[in-house]
Parts: sequence; C-alpha cells; structure tokens
Amino acid sequence: MTSKVRAHPILVILCLLGGAISAQEDHPTPGAPPPPTPGETEALPLLPLTIHDLPRDRDPIYWRSDWQKASIEAKERNVPIYLVVMRDGDALCDMTRESLWTNREYRGVVDDECVPVIVILPPDGDGRPHSEIPADPEGGSSPRCSVVPTLRCAQHDDLTGRIPLEWRGATGMLPERRLLDAEGSELVGPEALPPGMGTPHLTIAARKARESLGERRATRIQYRFALVRLARIREGLELSEYQGPSLDLNSAKRDFDSLPATLVAHFAHAEGELRARALKYLSRGDAIAETEPAAARRIYKRVYDEFPGMPEALEALGKYQKIGKQ
Repeated sequence: MTSKVRAHPILVILCLLGGAISAQEDHPTPGAPPPPTPGETEALPLLPLTIHDLPRDRDPIYWRSDWQKASIEAKERNVPIYLVVMRDGDALCDMTRESLWTNREYRGVVDDECVPVIVILPPDGDGRPHSEIPADPEGGSSPRCSVVPTLRCAQHDDLTGRIPLEWRGATGMLPERRLLDAEGSELVGPEALPPGMGTPHLTIAARKARESLGERRATRIQYRFALVRLARIREGLELSEYQGPSLDLNSAKRDFDSLPATLVAHFAHAEGELRARALKYLSRGDAIAETEPAAARRIYKRVYDEFPGMPEALEALGKYQKIGKQ
C-alpha cells in the first residue's frame, strides 16, 4: 500500500476509500453487533486539481495555461478569472507588461483575488510575432514564451482559441481586461479596467466582483494549503491512519469562517468519513465492554489517541475513564 502512495504523490483526485482495518480488528468478537458502515456518510466529491496545478509563488504573475483548470480553480476559490487580452508588438501592451506586471502590489492583488488568464493576439500589419525562448540543457531551463515566461507559446495560443471572438480585443482598447465568473459570465467589463489602469482599478473591480460572488474567497496560498490538507486526509484514510488527518482537519477548521462554501464542503465530507471510522472502533469497544473490559479500554484509548478533536474521541475518553474506575 505504501509503495502505491509513493508512486502517486498526494493525488487530490482520489475518492475516499473504505480503508482496510488491521487484521486483528477485522475479526470482531463473536456475538458482537456489526460496526457502523463508513458508507453512511456521503462519498467525498472529487476535487479535480492538485497543488501541482498551482504556481508556487507570486513573482512573477503565473498565468494559468489551461482554461478548464482555471475555471475549476475560480469556482473552488470563489474568485473571478482575470482575462487579459494583449497584442504582440503593441507599444502600450509592452509598457504594461514591463511596468504593471512587475509591481509587487499589483501581483499580490492578482494572486489573492483572481485566476489570471492571458490571450496574445498576432501583431498588426507587417509586425513580427514574438518567438519562444528555446530550452537551455546546460542551465536546466525548459522552452518558454518570451512575452509570458511562465507559459509555452503553444499554451497561450491554445487559450486564444477558447475565448469568444467578442473577447479578443473587440473594444480596440488594448490591453483589454475583464473579470469573469467560473462559468465565463462577465462580472466586470473593460470599461472599468482601462488600458492605463493601475493597481487601484483592479482592486476596485475585484471588490465589485465580490458583489456577485460573495465575500468568502480563498487566496491562492489558502487554496494550496486546502489542497494539501485534503490530500493528506485522503491518503490517511486509504492507509487506515487517522491521527494526521484528524489534526489536518482541525487546522483547516480555523479558516472555515473565511473559506468559500465549496472548500468547506470538501472538508465536511472528510470529517464525516473520519467520524464514521471512529464510530466503527467505538462500537467495537462498546460490544465487549462488559465481557472484556481491558480489551475495550485499549480500543477506547486508540480512538482517543487517533481521532483528536472528534466528538467520538471525547466519548471514548469518558468510557476509558469509566472502565478504569470500576
């Protein structure tokens, strides 16, 4: 089982499995009632993205390379897609890229409030399109776009084909910018994000988008931590290891007041599965508490130790102490 997990590092797209119980625990005491079924809780929905789909830092802006994944991220984080349309060789577009994109405050707003996607239109007239920077085997670098170094040229070309024609610079005001919801509906149009805009314009526009999306959102850093925690919880459940997942769940709960409902729902499903596992052990202890108190006490202690923060852990502690007083 361990080699399987190593071969598939923290896959967030794993379904929760009804993890195997240890050999000793899979043979309940004769006459004991069957334990509750973990399937009584809903299966945890699939979360299509993993931390590998997210950039690791905010310097520079990491434009997303996949429209579908950008839409999923926007929905899970409850933030708008920030669609920027530029033209190859356009002077104002080049100035924006060299000045605004390097501004730390601007990058922070993009990172925390949006999922950035870029379209690069071909140059006007006889202008020459930009070229891709080839890989440098000695320096360990991969091929990359000379305009958007975090993408390959084929990636932003593919994105261009996925954008409706009316969003490909139809206003003539380049760079053209919009804030869209996860389904692609416009929340804030180019008139509120003019070519000469600075960070305050984007901040105000993002605030306006919040009117439709609601105040709860996850920054990219919060989302990254959520993905990591959900992955660890699922791996623990697959391996029938519960202490780490329970601690991860307790940590995640600290952010529930600010996280969007989609992410909270994923953790709620994970909690339901953890509690079902805890209840399964607790029921086994209850079944033998009268006839084998010492064995029941060991089971209660395990529940208390392995499911910190769960109501079943406190219940197990009370039963453990009660037997100890008899």
